Amino acid sequence: MNAPNRPVPADVDAEEAVLGSILVSWMHPDVNYLALARRLMAPADFYRDRHGWIFQAMIEVAAKGEHVHEIMVAHQLDLNGKLKAAGGAAYLSHLVANTPTPIFIEDYARIVRDCSQARAQIGKAKRLEEDAYQGKQTHLRQPPTRSEDGIGF
Repeated sequence: MNAPNRPVPADVDAEEAVLGSILVSWMHPDVNYLALARRLMAPADFYRDRHGWIFQAMIEVAAKGEHVHEIMVAHQLDLNGKLKAAGGAAYLSHLVANTPTPIFIEDYARIVRDCSQARAQIGKAKRLEEDAYQGKQTHLRQPPTRSEDGIGF
């Protein structure tokens, strides 16, 4: 039985809060907000592609030893050919203006990561379902364990 269409697990507000927190990190030089977020998540964890591109640009700016702020991130996005697709400098300003507070970046990053993991679980379950409908019995002979596929029976 196919599940009804449901919204994909994602929290765009949390994604924006992670990015905005990093962009305002210059106001808190004693904390490396990018490092805090990177410990919990990766660019691929973002639901919106443009958020992953922005996060990747932040990582690249930091890797060059530069300060991570709107101008440098916009420049890196431009170098990567992603500035316009990411929403331009105006979108980076939007992220800064709408950041609730950067001190909870780990909470925001956990939400983004958890949503990403939920999407991955759904993808695995759909592949198992498709295999079953196509008569591929490999998954049915021996159900995967939680450690193998992240799905337990």
